[in-house]
Amino acid sequence: MDFGSKSFKSPAVTDLWELQIKTSEDSLVANGSDNLEVTFNLISKETGTIDKDADNIVLDLNTTHGTLAQKRVTVQDGTATVLLTSEFSNTNINAKIDAQIIEASGDYKELIGKVVATLNVPFITSTTENVDTLTLVSAEANQADRVTLFFDKEVSLKHFVKTNTKGELLYLVGGVEYTAENIPANTAPENISHVFKVAGKTVELAQGSNTNFTVQGFKPVAGNSKAVEVILDKATVLKDNADVKVDVVAVNSIGKETISSADFKVTDARKPEATAVNVEGLNTLKVKFSEAIADATFKIDGRFNSPTHFTYDFGEFNPVTLVDNRDLATIELTNQYDEDGIADNDPANTTLEGYFSAGEHTLQISSTKDFAYATDKNNLGTTQNLKFNIAADSAKPNATVTVESPEQFRLKFDKSLSVANAAGLQTLITNGDIQLQFLDTDGEYKDVTGRTPGEGQVNTNEYKIVRVSASEYVIQLTKDWTKVYDTDATNKNYYNDKFRLFVKKNVLTSVTNGLKNDEIKLDLNYAGSPLNSADTTSPVINTIERVAASDTFHVTMSEPVKLDGQVGGNDTLAQGQTSLPVTTVQFLGKDKNGAAVTVNGTVVKYADKNAADKVLEVKWDSANTPQNVVDKGGSEDWTIVIRSISDDVGNTAASATKAFKVVKSASTDTPFFVQKYAVGHAKAGKYMVEGAGNGTLEDTLEITFSEGVQYSGLSDATNPANYTLNGVTLPAGTSIAIADIDADTTNGFEKVEITLPNGTLNIGANVSNVITINKNLVSYDGSKLIGETELVVNVDENVQAATDQLAVATDKGLVEAGTYAIPFANQTDQTTKTAWVQGEVDALLANGTTAVVTFNAGSYDVVITSGTETANATITVTEVALTPSAITFADVGPIAKQVGDAAFTNTVTGGAGAGAITYTSGTPATATVNPTTGEVTILAVGSTVITATKAATATHAAVTVTYTVNVTL
Repeated sequence: MDFGSKSFKSPAVTDLWELQIKTSEDSLVANGSDNLEVTFNLISKETGTIDKDADNIVLDLNTTHGTLAQKRVTVQDGTATVLLTSEFSNTNINAKIDAQIIEASGDYKELIGKVVATLNVPFITSTTENVDTLTLVSAEANQADRVTLFFDKEVSLKHFVKTNTKGELLYLVGGVEYTAENIPANTAPENISHVFKVAGKTVELAQGSNTNFTVQGFKPVAGNSKAVEVILDKATVLKDNADVKVDVVAVNSIGKETISSADFKVTDARKPEATAVNVEGLNTLKVKFSEAIADATFKIDGRFNSPTHFTYDFGEFNPVTLVDNRDLATIELTNQYDEDGIADNDPANTTLEGYFSAGEHTLQISSTKDFAYATDKNNLGTTQNLKFNIAADSAKPNATVTVESPEQFRLKFDKSLSVANAAGLQTLITNGDIQLQFLDTDGEYKDVTGRTPGEGQVNTNEYKIVRVSASEYVIQLTKDWTKVYDTDATNKNYYNDKFRLFVKKNVLTSVTNGLKNDEIKLDLNYAGSPLNSADTTSPVINTIERVAASDTFHVTMSEPVKLDGQVGGNDTLAQGQTSLPVTTVQFLGKDKNGAAVTVNGTVVKYADKNAADKVLEVKWDSANTPQNVVDKGGSEDWTIVIRSISDDVGNTAASATKAFKVVKSASTDTPFFVQKYAVGHAKAGKYMVEGAGNGTLEDTLEITFSEGVQYSGLSDATNPANYTLNGVTLPAGTSIAIADIDADTTNGFEKVEITLPNGTLNIGANVSNVITINKNLVSYDGSKLIGETELVVNVDENVQAATDQLAVATDKGLVEAGTYAIPFANQTDQTTKTAWVQGEVDALLANGTTAVVTFNAGSYDVVITSGTETANATITVTEVALTPSAITFADVGPIAKQVGDAAFTNTVTGGAGAGAITYTSGTPATATVNPTTGEVTILAVGSTVITATKAATATHAAVTVTYTVNVTL
């Protein structure tokens, strides 16, 4: 049977596959150093996706301009990548990249010579590179203490203020840089300033020859995102009606500093005036002005003057909060202010000393001077009389109480009190003006100090008072209820009685109206009070919150807790207890492979802002922190475990746990760049890119980065394709290794060590070498490479001299102290050589042998004699500049202790390098310290300084830190 026939045609390989070329960027700068990644993908036309089965296919590559890091590249999983480096051109050019399959096997063999691809990559001259630069357009000043700058684009404070690696603004206090949260408590705004982004010159002002202007900070301009206000220190203001030149130094998008300038004239033609008077309480006025004020004179009701009857001060600009109160004056009455002139204890008295009476009053404001007045006497405000009304306030101080635990009560008053501090409230308790009372069997409340010891008596010295504010205090018992009641003998405790707080009449004074209190009776056994029943519940963790991106957490417990030996704690021991259990902390998580990770932590201190003893500051201590684990691909899900934590009455949780997340760090938190030598080093300011010729041995080149590099994948720093040397690819025979430089492999391997064939590096006084790094490299944790990538190689000329046999007499510059091998290559016309180094080495050397010389710091004259030929050189040797380090105590002190207190440990944290830490006591008779653990043992009354020293290493300098221990009876 004839079924007939049908002709058909097999599809061409070009119908099945195509070779696609993509680049990581659209163009390159035609400067001979800019680079980008070129990716070649074998695409299946059937699916439109990369053919992941395509392996071991070799591409032949060519480019009409620039340099490809490899002439041939192998496709793996359908993809291959190579680095393209530009070439210099003073005109725009196009580089045509050709790719052709030249080797393949199996199903892909038919692709050889048939599947090709091309792509044009523009090389754009540097002048046409799109560089983002901030430019000052103009400047104005209508007040002498500030200048408004206008720019060509939107600005933020980060354009002018230095930031840390986390992007947080930095502030200067007493010459020390701080983040906002670390500024010392109670620092006045006038003592805080912004840290310039470009040290010393972000903004520079000049009026004629006067350049002595100090910038306190920068302030955004409301409604204009392209402007910023520069606030000057009050002591260095501008001269009115005079020309000013301002220079702004900014950093552009390629890291270069740019300067733009503007000229303007200060013109403050306004006369300052008060615009409002606001009343706070019965003794404070806030006066608002039309502009920043340098001075003014005030008079109240035509007869009360400063400083006898009131004080006043003018506000400041706060660089942290950006609140500008320079246009605000605060007036506060003194006790000499008395409207009727009759003493408060006189029955005829109708007004209180230090307080306004209710009704209308007048504030006269005269001699108002703005900051331009110092150079322009026309800037003097007219005399103004502004009325203000004082509303009657006849409310006497009252209070409420919250029982937070059986041993802790929070007392809140409805008005701020004249009690200055906790000691003041303690005095009221000691004097019996404030009492803890119990309900007696006769139905009367009585002072607990009158009870029998061991049967509920609490003495007036068995309280701890913490002042939270002028209207809030925490009262804590310092004696456990089991001891108050002798529970072991009586079987009684606090829950067998009813209690109240009692405040006598006229013992508290309101600062807002001067009135004294009536009797205050506060029931401590209200519904739901912890005093109503026995507390049998152990504390649990309510919340855990990380403090910014630090290693510190705030853990909030369900109730007040006690911590063994913690500063600020209230370690009341129950009957039978000799000490509180030691609280420990652990963080539990999993690494990228799913393996369990346990990181130890420490309870540092209480972190409550209201003295509740419920919030704990907890830190992780291990070098391999949970953050490091997460950043390396570990799970973000973690659990904190706090063991042996007790509440106020001794209920102890064996373990309290809480799940939380550790979020992976943003790459900007760990910048990745080529390191520079630090200030003080012989090569300060130069990049840490070191080369050496090494005589007849292979050349070497080392690059040190700020953090660990990758050693696999597209960003493999050991791949020669990621570098060019002197404009060409690294030669055949190159090998690349990585090394750790900080004795901490958890942050990766920071040094790249390139070994090159002998003679690759240019050696000599008048030649140089340039290494270009793939600018698309990323670090081990994903941070993209920033900063310069075209770098001059520091070839140590002393080593060159050694490897070149010191053939000519030249000045060899600086070299670090160390041991160097000086080889002598074979010479066809000489048989021996003599090396003489300042009398320390005198050797007769055969051809090809080596003299090993150790150089200490100093200057050395080197003479090389070869037959009748002599070469001389001077080598200046310097000591190795060690990297500084920093350590800090967990409690910076001073720490107060009493004779008989248990030993305690206050260890140090931080500090780079592997140096051992030792502890010493300045006065061992007062207290000794374990030199290894830092545990301090109290011996006698006195004061001693505890010193911790981290030893120096080959790379890091020694560092010390101290704290003081004061011991009393």
